[in-house]
Amino acid sequence: MSEFTCKAIWNATPDPQDCGWPACGCDPYANKVISALEESGSIVGRAEHDRRITELLEANTREVERRREAEAEVSRLEALVYVPGVWRCPKCQLSLVSTILDASSGRIAANKEPQRCPNDCGPMWRVTERDAGNRLIDDMDREVERRREAEAKLAWRPIASAPKGIEP
Repeated sequence: MSEFTCKAIWNATPDPQDCGWPACGCDPYANKVISALEESGSIVGRAEHDRRITELLEANTREVERRREAEAEVSRLEALVYVPGVWRCPKCQLSLVSTILDASSGRIAANKEPQRCPNDCGPMWRVTERDAGNRLIDDMDREVERRREAEAKLAWRPIASAPKGIEP
């Protein structure tokens, strides 16, 4: 029995290429072994292998598309949840509005890059619409209370005598 030499090496140019042995089909002994293994179910045939690879590639493509859609949805929802460019330090409660000014085009945009507190407290957090609304209400309540206190200190009273024809 002669020793087998791959056809790619047998017909070799100065730089022989690998033929993909044993599945290339150029070795009759390897073909018999591969056929026997396929029949026994120990390995899958080339067609089954290609079918499985195609299924995996299609599934991967679907997952990549779903991820892109999910990332787009997250971006859309972030725009609804966070106040653009507004940051707050959780330690010192400093509020910061961060914008990007483009001198060449005149564009102004909210800066979404993470910010550090100017007071060296650490990283600042983005402000949600709910937090901004709650803070606005709290500020309004505080100002109404200050107004009441100022009126009480000034002893403000309604005018006792109104002009004729106008009831107090």
